[in-house]
Parts: sequence; structure tokens; C-alpha cells
Amino acid sequence: MSALLGALATQARGYAVFPTTLKKLPAIASAHPKGDPQHGKCRGECGRLGHGVYDATTDPDKLADMYAAAPWATGHGIAGGRAPHYLFGLDLDQKNGLDGVARLAELAVKHSFTVPDTIRVQTPSGWHLWLSAPPGVQVPNSVGKVAPGIDGRSSGGYLVGPGSRSHKGFYRLACPPDSPLAAVPPQLLALLLPPPVQPREVRDVRPSRPGKRIEAVLTTLLAAPEGERNNTLYWAGCRMAELIADGLISEAEAESLLSRAADRWAPGNAASTIRSALSAPVQGGRR
Repeated sequence: MSALLGALATQARGYAVFPTTLKKLPAIASAHPKGDPQHGKCRGECGRLGHGVYDATTDPDKLADMYAAAPWATGHGIAGGRAPHYLFGLDLDQKNGLDGVARLAELAVKHSFTVPDTIRVQTPSGWHLWLSAPPGVQVPNSVGKVAPGIDGRSSGGYLVGPGSRSHKGFYRLACPPDSPLAAVPPQLLALLLPPPVQPREVRDVRPSRPGKRIEAVLTTLLAAPEGERNNTLYWAGCRMAELIADGLISEAEAESLLSRAADRWAPGNAASTIRSALSAPVQGGRR
């Protein structure tokens, strides 16, 4: 299968893709090499090709043009974090003494979640698991954040797609082509998201009473800067879920408080994030 055909097969499922090389790098040279004032700043606004993952497209004609411009391409990259799938990829290495698969299984036991049955790709050095993040929640790209041998790829990052070839070998789909994309387990998502930066007055609050714990969560939520608000809302929902599990607040009360706080930014747009966070299982009353 040619590199373009492999890319088209992935694109047909609604993923944004772009051509890659044997080194797993974007095949089209940068539109803004070093010395260009736009180097590292432009994300494709200039209208030219050569912006790596930001060139990724769901348009078959544009994709064909990209491969025509880079006939040396041997594979394709899949952009993370894009609608409609909001792809988050786990890269599980099994090399150099690392075993990302075993580490993920250990995390699942420790944090009481099940590794979902989802799209799997066998790589030359391990496995890729494809998962779907909640819309609007920006999962950071990471290397070994949750455990050695486990890397994360989301917005601004990419996974090498099935059918691709690198210097080390091939990427092969290891499940039926029509396999569904599973959601990121909430407990795993909580490990991947960074804790919000708390103002000093919030850090100094001692959560000795439920009222102060609620106040600290809401103060952090309201202080969230633009661009971090949805992530902070999810974090706040997870903290409220702990209080619910401890019997210190009802789910209806928690949902009302979170909704009223989030409505100060964008009325009516936060319900799905709040429901996702509050419905996440809590281990022993704590995440």
C-alpha cells in the first residue's frame, strides 16, 4: 500500500493527516526556516505548506497535493486533539528495558480503571492506543509523565498512522478497521492533566472543613486564565466528585456550584465537561 493510500484510509475515518518521512518527521520542508521572522510562530496562516502537524487535513484533494509535493513520503501523521474525534494517543514503548504496556496495566490497577478496548496500532517499538478526550479539554503532550515508557500525543502532537514505514519498520493496524474509538478513562485523564496554578490565598487554605475545601476549588476555578478554563473546570469537577464520594456535598449541589462559576465565562457551554468530571469513579473517596 502506498503512503498516500494509507493516509487516505485514515483520513476517511475523519482524522486530519499529513505526510511523514522515514524519520517520522513531516515530509514537507518548513515554510519558515530558521532566520525567518515567522519561524516557530506561523501555524499555517500564511497559506503555504510546510507547518508540520498544522498542515494536517481532512480534505482528500489537499492531501493528494501534499503527497505530490513530497513524493519521498513513506507514511502519515495523524493530528491529535482535532474534532470530531479529539484524538489522544498513548505511545507505549517496549524497548531498552521499558515496558509501557505493563506500566499502563499497573496504573489501571492502582487507580481503578480499565484499559479500554480501542483502536490499536503495532509500532516498531511497541504499541499506540487511540483514545478520545472530552471536547474542549486540552490534554498536554507528554513524555513519561504518568510512568516510564508511556508518552501522550494530543493537540499540537501527532501519531504515526497505520501503513506507515519508518527506518525501524512498519506501523500496522492491530484491530478490525471499523473498531470504535474509546474514551480516555477519567482516572487516567486526571493523571495527565496538570493541576491548575492556585493563587497564594488558595494555596494557604487548609481543607480542614468541607466549606473551605469547596471555597478553595471554586476560587481556583474562577481564577483560571483564558485558555485554561475548561481544563480547570474538569479539575474542579474531579475535586467536587471527591467531596460527593465523601458524603460532604450532593451531586446536584456540586453541579449547581460549578455551573454558576463557569457561567461567568461562557453561559451554558460547560455542562458536558461538568458531567464528565462528576461521573468519574473515585477510588476510596479520593482520586
